[in-house]
Amino acid sequence: VGNPAWSRISSSNPVYSNKAAGFSSVMAYSTGESLDRAYFSDFNGAADARTQDDTFTAGSTVGELTGPGYRLWARFFDEVHAEVKLGRDTASLSGTTGIDELHATAAEVTLSGLNAKGAFANFAKGFDEINAFAGGSQDKAVLTDATVDLTTYGPPADVPLEDLAQILWLNQFEKIELLKSGTGEKTDINNIDAVFAWWP
Repeated sequence: VGNPAWSRISSSNPVYSNKAAGFSSVMAYSTGESLDRAYFSDFNGAADARTQDDTFTAGSTVGELTGPGYRLWARFFDEVHAEVKLGRDTASLSGTTGIDELHATAAEVTLSGLNAKGAFANFAKGFDEINAFAGGSQDKAVLTDATVDLTTYGPPADVPLEDLAQILWLNQFEKIELLKSGTGEKTDINNIDAVFAWWP
């Protein structure tokens, strides 16, 4: 668990807990032999009202959340969760040369697949802009209640991107499914190299 003020790494087997406070950079390494999760955020508790622009960069082996004065880094964790609140925050999620899968809602975007140690999943919650890159295999993206221009597959011409709650750039996904919650309606997009999706 880490935020700009402090970080803690702990385990129940064996039992231990280590905390670091006041460090501008914290790096955590996992052996990849058990189920390890990292939770990063750009705020220290619910009352933290700082406004800053943060960046989450995550691939199959490393996840990193950075912002003014801090860097949180995790290697070979099975899951890396990054959550942000205030500011204009961006995330970049990259897949592998194998089969990866992305799931996206208005609240969170997840990209998962396999690396040298096993399964991995990276979670971006609360980000204004997410760039997702597939690895060139039979990769799939499932978007719930997102809007996509099925003519241009690009951004809306009449709305500034800054006015949209969340935007998602999809790159090199073989298959994209658009789902409507409540109705079960599904729209398929196949073999379009670049697709822009957004939530108002």
